[in-house]
Amino acid sequence: FNLIFNCKFSIADYYWFVQCVDELGNSGNSETRVLSVIEVKPLVSLDSPVDNYLSAVDDLVFTCLATNAFSLATLTLYGDWEGWGIKETAEVSGTSNSSTFNKVIADGTYLWNCLAVDSNSNQDFALVNRTFVVDTVAPAIDSISVDSISEDSATIIWDTNENADSLVELWENESSVSSESDGDLVSSHSISLTDLVSSTKYYYNVASCDVVNHCNVSDTLEFTTSVSTNDDDNDASDDSS
Repeated sequence: FNLIFNCKFSIADYYWFVQCVDELGNSGNSETRVLSVIEVKPLVSLDSPVDNYLSAVDDLVFTCLATNAFSLATLTLYGDWEGWGIKETAEVSGTSNSSTFNKVIADGTYLWNCLAVDSNSNQDFALVNRTFVVDTVAPAIDSISVDSISEDSATIIWDTNENADSLVELWENESSVSSESDGDLVSSHSISLTDLVSSTKYYYNVASCDVVNHCNVSDTLEFTTSVSTNDDDNDASDDSS
């Protein structure tokens, strides 16, 4: 005959055997077997955004997935914007499921993860937190100046409040605009201008774009190149004659 026992065990190894006793008191034991009760945690994966994601907007969509041997109960989004903690919980079912969460988040660098809980209260996060950056503002440009002005060259320098590339647009009149650029992302910028004409007024502006292509352009400024030494020599010759 068969006997069925329903028992609830804590996580551990258990040894068991069956003993039978007849009406005359004779007994016999079965072999000893081992019952191992293990914790089966949900397996969580983070779908989007990818790690080190750069967002140019403040409206982000988070998606996480979970699979498990038992039916799932909830998926919870965690993040550290406004402090690490629960941002939203969704009820789920089945042994494989996903949830999507929409959040508006201020500029900054953050971590996120998801916690899955099953119907037996087993729970787990994804193995590693992911990082993302929200950057919705163009770099601020300040401290613009012209350095090392000579008869045929000058250097334009400026600062930005975040790492960004560098561009200088230069012209004598609107029909002769040229530009010099540097794609390195820096906060202290320097662009050298060469092959300029002596004793000439130039107009220029500077521009910088950050890693998510938010750009800022300065007002139009001006500088004048130095007088050529040849011009000074010619003037001196004219005076002597």
